[in-house]
Amino acid sequence: MSDATAMIAVTPTERLEWLRQQPDLSVAQNSIDQLLVQYNQFLKNTDVEEMELIKLFEKEGHEYMNDASKFGDIMFNVMNSIGNGNKFHRLIVV
Repeated sequence: MSDATAMIAVTPTERLEWLRQQPDLSVAQNSIDQLLVQYNQFLKNTDVEEMELIKLFEKEGHEYMNDASKFGDIMFNVMNSIGNGNKFHRLIVV
């Protein structure tokens, strides 16, 4: 339980950075790097007032949806790399 408490006490990027530093997860490092880039771009894109964000989404909604899909694909790759088919990975996926 203390692991879960510690995990939720840090930001998503801090969690990813922690994963990135784990030697036994080096197979996922490239995907984690890509995920950090995508997440930082998302934060940059959404760090505007609500009305401005609505206008941007109306203009560039298709591009934002493509970015969201790419983020999901990268997240899936990270989860698969880290999970490596273990029971916890199965529980998360199912």
